Amino acid sequence: MATPTTIWGYVKTDGTQKAGTGYSVQHDATNAKGIYYIMFDPPFSDTPAVNVTIQCENDDYYAGWWLNALILGLTNSEFEIVIVGSDFKTKLDSNFTFTAVGTTDA
Repeated sequence: MATPTTIWGYVKTDGTQKAGTGYSVQHDATNAKGIYYIMFDPPFSDTPAVNVTIQCENDDYYAGWWLNALILGLTNSEFEIVIVGSDFKTKLDSNFTFTAVGTTDA
């Protein structure tokens, strides 16, 4: 039987987890600026619904106005977040939160 499941997280600019459980992060700030891979553990039964929100800290709220978070490659076990500037070309690192809602096998 499928069990309703929510996995949420707060990821820091450097790719470390600030909050949340049930996921891991991969981020290479040197060679892949602005790209984060989120892996669900355990994976969902089917592709979940995912939302991502840019988070600004330390009175840096103006910077968030110029950033966009794109969700790519969403599957039941992972997805990629690409954070870009207002030109949709320049990739930038940023704090972000996400929520993934779906079902898991009980």
